[in-house]
Amino acid sequence: MVIVLHTCAGIGNGYLVQSWAERLNRWGYAAFILDSFGPRNTREVCAQSGTTVVSVLDRAGDAINAAMFLRTVPGIDGKRIGAVGMSHGGATAAALTMRAFEAYQPGLIKASVDYYGTCRSPAEHGTVPLLALAGEPDDWGNPAQSCTSFRAALGPGQPMELHVYSGVYHSFDNDRLRGVVWSHTHRLQYDATAAEDSFVRTRAFLDHYVKDAQ
Repeated sequence: MVIVLHTCAGIGNGYLVQSWAERLNRWGYAAFILDSFGPRNTREVCAQSGTTVVSVLDRAGDAINAAMFLRTVPGIDGKRIGAVGMSHGGATAAALTMRAFEAYQPGLIKASVDYYGTCRSPAEHGTVPLLALAGEPDDWGNPAQSCTSFRAALGPGQPMELHVYSGVYHSFDNDRLRGVVWSHTHRLQYDATAAEDSFVRTRAFLDHYVKDAQ
């Protein structure tokens, strides 16, 4: 089972999260799309700066609660739950690896994947494996730089994989984008080569840490 975490734009028309759910299904995973905004009467937080109406910590808590619920669902293997998030959801996926969440429910989240979301507070990172994927020139939260610094601060027993794509921008996995799109002064652009490479890396990561979890 993999929990899918939406961007700062929320569920919206559902294309990106739905495409991720379908991709995960093809890889052999059940997928749970988690809406953190609708129940809070929030449409989006992309225009917010600093502390948002719905923070990544709020959303990480939502993911923990969702995983606890999923453990009770017949047919779901509660010992094999991971997460994949994009942008604000990617930062949420990174936050899920914090020691505080791990201590609250040890072993609940087996691994987490951060697509172009900011990596914060390495001192609070626990032992949940994290994969981060980002474009080098992406300036929406500067995920490549923040996740590079984050990884450098980790110690033994804190598994993290990071892949930075040269010349690749925010939302590089969204094949609905046509050419360059600007959102809140940030460049968004689909990159087929980077997207396909990231899918291979993500599948291998999930298979190793989630599907093969003991």
